[in-house]
Amino acid sequence: MLMECPHCFTFVHVRADGECPACREDTNDVRGLDQDLTTVVLGEASRVPEICCSCGLATRRRILVKQWKPVGGDHPDAADDGQIGAFAMVFNALFGLFGGLFLHAFLKRSPHNRQWVCVPIMQCEACSENGPPQPLRVDFEYFTMRFVVHRNFQARVEDRGPDGG
Repeated sequence: MLMECPHCFTFVHVRADGECPACREDTNDVRGLDQDLTTVVLGEASRVPEICCSCGLATRRRILVKQWKPVGGDHPDAADDGQIGAFAMVFNALFGLFGGLFLHAFLKRSPHNRQWVCVPIMQCEACSENGPPQPLRVDFEYFTMRFVVHRNFQARVEDRGPDGG
């Protein structure tokens, strides 16, 4: 049976003895775990409730969690940034300032060739001292992130439905 491990929050097929294959913890033993934590998937267009994702209390403090991955340019035959930069400098010297800057802006591989996912989430000032929420998983295909959150936050997200409304 597929279930979410209460220790590592990974969806797994638990072994017959209750062991999670991901973290090797006993999924039946939840002593000492924070029972108020669960997971939720949020997308870039999600409208999140005004509840802190960490503690479940009301807040109006919204943050954006940003993650990226490189796209393209990973092929061994692709020109590196140094070659493109040098080409842009030569082009700039030959054809004037604006021609070279224009070419450089369109050919430069980094940081422009990155795929970004930016997801809104609520976090109160007190919980922000522990840093921003870190996603368990980023889905670059669907532009979503999966977070460990307080059950109050998750319940309000679920109440809004799949479209966030």
